[in-house]
Amino acid sequence: MLLASSPEAGAAAADQVLLGELLALRTILINLLFSIGKGEPVTPEQMQALIERADKDKMRRALERLGESRLTVPSGAGTTEEMER
Repeated sequence: MLLASSPEAGAAAADQVLLGELLALRTILINLLFSIGKGEPVTPEQMQALIERADKDKMRRALERLGESRLTVPSGAGTTEEMER
């Protein structure tokens, strides 16, 4: 039996995937730049470990961030006035 998904569910899933990938990329870049900034070479093994760690945690972190954003919406967020600035 196939279940039809709503457009909202599809958008929410896409948001989770995109945010997860963005957070994984952020994790990799921060760690990579930190090592480079300290003058430490990054070996292929270290790079692979960074990628694996980022991939392992990305969906959990995305779901946490999305849950937090639903709980706290700044006042005036997304108003037309702010978007025009």
